Amino acid sequence: MGGEFLEVVPPERLVFTALALPDGVGGWKLDNHNTVVLADKDGKTELTLTVIVRKSSPEIAQALAGMKEGWSQSLEKLAVFASA
Repeated sequence: MGGEFLEVVPPERLVFTALALPDGVGGWKLDNHNTVVLADKDGKTELTLTVIVRKSSPEIAQALAGMKEGWSQSLEKLAVFASA
């Protein structure tokens, strides 16, 4: 994986790219633009994630189909870690 942070505004916002699955010729099969917004809601932190797929190739359709589930699992693990 690769990518870069484009915007970091503690403790409100994080914008970053995510590059995944090398294509074998110096590029990537998947290129996402991700925005995470954190907001206080009744004394807890509400996290909103927006993912824009900027580039994908047909052979990774299955990975794209599982992206929402993958992010959900990762954020659930983060919630458990943060509450410990």
